[in-house]
Amino acid sequence: MGEIFPWLHEVENLAERHGFFHWELQFSHLFKNRGGFDIQVGNPPWVRPNWDEDAVLAEFDPWFKLAEKSPAESKFGRKNELLKFDSRWNEFLNELSGIAGLSDFLSGEATYPPLVGTQPDLYRAFMCRSWGNMGEGCNIGLVHPNTHFGGVRERHLRRESYARLKFLAFFVNGGNWAFSRPVGDTAEFGVHVYGDPGVVGFDCVNRIYSPSVVAGSFVHDGLGEVPGIKYHGDWDIRPHKKRVVHVDEGVLGEWSKVTAIGGVSSLEAPLLFPVSSSEAGAISAIAAYCGRLGADIQIASGYHEAGAKKDGLIRWNSSRPIDLHEAILQGPHFSQATPYAKIPMIPCKSTNDWVSWDISSLPESAIPLCNYERAGCRSDYLASQDSWNKKRYTEYYRLAWRRRIAFNTERSLFAALIPPGPAHVDAVHSMWAGDNQMTVLNTGFWASLPLDYLLRITGRSDLRNTEAYKMPAPTPGHLLETALLVRSMRLNCLTNAYAPLWAELYDESWQQETWAVNWPRLAPLGEVGPEWEYASPLRTEYERRAALVELDALVSVWLGISADELTAVYKSRYPVLHDYEADIHFDANGRKIAKNHNTYGYGQTKEDFLHLKKYLDKDDPTDTVPEGYAAPFYDTDREREYREAHAHFTEIVERAKRDGTWDGEV
Repeated sequence: MGEIFPWLHEVENLAERHGFFHWELQFSHLFKNRGGFDIQVGNPPWVRPNWDEDAVLAEFDPWFKLAEKSPAESKFGRKNELLKFDSRWNEFLNELSGIAGLSDFLSGEATYPPLVGTQPDLYRAFMCRSWGNMGEGCNIGLVHPNTHFGGVRERHLRRESYARLKFLAFFVNGGNWAFSRPVGDTAEFGVHVYGDPGVVGFDCVNRIYSPSVVAGSFVHDGLGEVPGIKYHGDWDIRPHKKRVVHVDEGVLGEWSKVTAIGGVSSLEAPLLFPVSSSEAGAISAIAAYCGRLGADIQIASGYHEAGAKKDGLIRWNSSRPIDLHEAILQGPHFSQATPYAKIPMIPCKSTNDWVSWDISSLPESAIPLCNYERAGCRSDYLASQDSWNKKRYTEYYRLAWRRRIAFNTERSLFAALIPPGPAHVDAVHSMWAGDNQMTVLNTGFWASLPLDYLLRITGRSDLRNTEAYKMPAPTPGHLLETALLVRSMRLNCLTNAYAPLWAELYDESWQQETWAVNWPRLAPLGEVGPEWEYASPLRTEYERRAALVELDALVSVWLGISADELTAVYKSRYPVLHDYEADIHFDANGRKIAKNHNTYGYGQTKEDFLHLKKYLDKDDPTDTVPEGYAAPFYDTDREREYREAHAHFTEIVERAKRDGTWDGEV
């Protein structure tokens, strides 16, 4: 046969090398007599056939994996020198062709139709293969990731999965309880039980850290406190009836409004992962809210780091720019409604090499230290920037956000208002919402917990243009518009670079704004004038936290989320923030002092907190406060503060409706 078909030898070699397995041939007796298997259980490979050139080259020269931030020219030259040898070149090509061939095979129309157009992944191929191997009445149990439940291109795979899915247990490998290193402790996976295709209807238990939660939740009586993710400083593994969330076509239809993916039916909607059914109200409110940013806004992606360095536009050199127009921002530079949050140390080798800026003493004309600087001529540098309405994007006040969305930190969405001047790298995106006031209002929205929760519940890990367009947006003319604007402006406008914006947007009605919570010792919120001054922004840690807490409640009322639903979301989806808030105090001057080292106040030490606890202990003879702090101290209670603020904003809305001065429509 080899003489008649010369390619046959190559086919046999490829089959032996890649281990092709033909199920229908190997188990022909089962497929002929029974139509397939009665039961299938497995843990398929969680592998994406991605091309990692540096890893392949590192087999010949470890430098390619060990070198950090090496210039593109150096890497290119070293690669050419390395591949001069035929044996290395052939091995390099074999690896490349193997990855390319496997990718095409896994996403081919003839092999796995539901995977066409998706990111190739072996676990997804095994899902389809197991469905094809089903005999009548077959049950399947597979342990694999849940990534196919999100994304636009995965909609066909989701439809096939929903039709067969009977149960899903979504686990997180916290503390490496399920898989040891090198699998990370934030790795996520699911136990998926499939059966014969039919009407959509399955139960799921989400974000759990022990198998015992599953069985216990199905037999629970439904009484008692509803669990979250953390409990008394550890993972919450308490079972509860409300942990079991039932999903059918109606639920998927409502969830499709939350994810807002065009051209996708309810049977193809991305799956959400509420920790308990107590989150249903918040999800319904977000689904019902119609105001979205839309595609008319302007968004810039900034300098793509690798490409911009290769093109000679930017280079890594940690230093302070001569002015804001030379600054190039990265994600850690800002946090929620805080455009001047951190600056890099010199040298800066990792994300740990950043230090907080003291907002209370921030220079009036502050310019942040930056790791990147302009490398070439200014004209080329400026010409490469995005243009909006015939102006460079750096000439606008913009809402900037960190593109990568983390789900294992205190918050997921980090966004702030940045002034004209600074550019940024691609890890940061920025937008202008049509005018400056709408941009500021959206900045307030993006600093709030409800929008942060939207990203967590939908699993959006990379917030680019398409996903940003779907974000809820404030509607002009809303009764709470001034309350949102004042808080957003006073949080973000930290330097005189915001003075023109302040003068443009200021209105005398600002002076009527009051705090929603009875915060002890805070100056009146509306005590500001028409011109920006150093005292115009909120500067102490105490007043800034107060404004952020009130933004969470304000946006909740705006979206129709109740106080109970807001606190349920906070307890169930924000375990790190909940831990941080467990023991925080503010002194008479607004300085923060906290137990958790990750949320220490500026200049605080561990000894300061221990000293404070002795001072607050009535049975301890210590009668002095920590050095640098002043009594009395305010103890935080975020849930109580949420409820008080929510009641304040709700009363404003309800009173206007009763008086007939506002009908709720905008």
